[in-house]
Amino acid sequence: MQALAATQFETQPWQHLPKIQCPTLLTWGRDDRVSPLDRAILPMRIIPKCELHTFHDCGHWVMIERKLEFESVALSFFQRS
Repeated sequence: MQALAATQFETQPWQHLPKIQCPTLLTWGRDDRVSPLDRAILPMRIIPKCELHTFHDCGHWVMIERKLEFESVALSFFQRS
């Protein structure tokens, strides 16, 4: 079991983040208790063309809790050249 566990985690998921070359938008609820905001810092810093948008008064389900604002932010991001 130890040998299997050791081989399963030779590469951590975050090690692949620098390979992402397309523009990336992270959206995060400032009051997220499932994935607190500090978890957004690592991908934001490691993904080369990444930006982070935080939503105040919002938990884990940004796209539901702040639907209109989320859609506006996402559409604006997608429409950039």
